[in-house]
Amino acid sequence: MQNALGTAGTQAAGLWEFNADGTMSKHLHPGKAAFNGVLAADLAKAGFTGAGRILEGERGFMRAMSASDNVGALTEDLGQRWKVSENCYKVWACCGHTHSAIDVIADLRAQRERFGGLTPRDVTSVEIETYGPGYEIVNERNPTTPYAAKFSLAYCAAAALTYGGAPLDVFSADHFSERGVVDPDLSALLARIHVTVANDLTSKYLNAWPARVSIVLADGTRLRGASDYPVGNPENPVTTSQLEDKFVALVAPR
Repeated sequence: MQNALGTAGTQAAGLWEFNADGTMSKHLHPGKAAFNGVLAADLAKAGFTGAGRILEGERGFMRAMSASDNVGALTEDLGQRWKVSENCYKVWACCGHTHSAIDVIADLRAQRERFGGLTPRDVTSVEIETYGPGYEIVNERNPTTPYAAKFSLAYCAAAALTYGGAPLDVFSADHFSERGVVDPDLSALLARIHVTVANDLTSKYLNAWPARVSIVLADGTRLRGASDYPVGNPENPVTTSQLEDKFVALVAPR
């Protein structure tokens, strides 16, 4: 009964209470949203009627969701700029608020390849700066489940340092136990990762999803990088070959 109510309730405007106890609702949200869109289009085609002012009406979307609205934004560049082109591809199998930092760390790790590579044991400390609203969602320090790990910036950063990214297989159940991360090297690395909120990065959000990273190595070398947009955003496009690689990695084992 509790699970049924929780799943019913989360479909009411995508309520985020699920994140408090790490339930499966987040996986339902995008799939159900896509289902609802297709259903609405099919019903309209069949002559099914809907509210004529569902966005701007007295009991419509804007009044329900915001204390102030900007109706002009709905028709800005209408017929010239298409919102579908602003959609993002998620390259990594985790919360989008972790992606910019993962991208930066993966790039820094790749740059070290010409110096013999980079392992977790080479790393003395990792400093990550991010934006406040994102950090509130991804502040888990020692995840005990794959779901919690997807919302742990520290774990995703450690995975990027260890594996060069955060693909689906780094969130398999065998990586975790009731005590936390199983891999001793990765677990030790978590303790050396420090995440802070930077006011200047917070001020950029929602127009950007920024992160700054500083990695100190055992030999004293400091690696630095930053990004305002994750790979896969329109501002930082993903290549076709990267999408093909992700597709193959997801379907080949199955």
